[in-house]
Amino acid sequence: MAPPAAVVITPFSCSPDPTVVYVTRGWKTTIYKTRYAIEHRQGLAAILGDPGLGKSTLLRYLFAHFTSLPGYLCALVPTPNFKSDYAILRHISSELGMDPKRSMLAQQTSFEKYLIDRYKEGLNVVVLIDEAQKLDGPQLELVRSCLNFETDREKLIQFVLAANLDLRARLVLAKNKPLTSRIFAPSLVDVMSIDEMVGMLRVRCDRESIPWPFAADAIDALYALTRGVPRDVLRTSEFAYAQTLEFQLPQITAAVIRAVSDELRIGDAA
Repeated sequence: MAPPAAVVITPFSCSPDPTVVYVTRGWKTTIYKTRYAIEHRQGLAAILGDPGLGKSTLLRYLFAHFTSLPGYLCALVPTPNFKSDYAILRHISSELGMDPKRSMLAQQTSFEKYLIDRYKEGLNVVVLIDEAQKLDGPQLELVRSCLNFETDREKLIQFVLAANLDLRARLVLAKNKPLTSRIFAPSLVDVMSIDEMVGMLRVRCDRESIPWPFAADAIDALYALTRGVPRDVLRTSEFAYAQTLEFQLPQITAAVIRAVSDELRIGDAA
């Protein structure tokens, strides 16, 4: 029998993972605002920012939080690659356990009845859509029209849109003002400070119970080359850590960071 394959430790994986979140000051504000909008049934929250800043991780963190609580029914749409508003509504309905209908009108009617019934049961329905910049005009209009499902004081469904800044540019257009005006909690995600970057990396090391692998000069080089963008920080760190294991280096040095950065082409060599 062949020996078992060695377990490869990847403490700095940049895949969205809500179980290993380092909450920065900016993230704490975003989480608070978004949770408030959902918990108080305000209808629509938006998390916007450049690529690589952790919006997908934030969204999955919120999804994990609310699915763990009684009183919430949640659907997560990781990539809204749908050809029509009817297609995405059928998908959301399916994620919530509803049967598909044969027309848009029938699907909307069934969806509204579903929301009314869940509200009467004391349940809050939450739909979280990642990569929301991919939503076209009719699909954004679907979100707006679903927000019309409400009582005198509360929305029957809560949406959270996580998107690149492309969506913000579209939302300011006059034709999208009816939807933009309904965003109760807009949040802009920013880059990390160097202290926050170190905190994120330490959380990753602690989780895998590995010694701190970075030399002092590596941290300054890492921050300079990635500019505090979490995805780039983790990707560079993952490849640098792999090199230290492969070549049995004692630490990740600034030279290793610069070499990896050149290979990944995420920054200029210092």
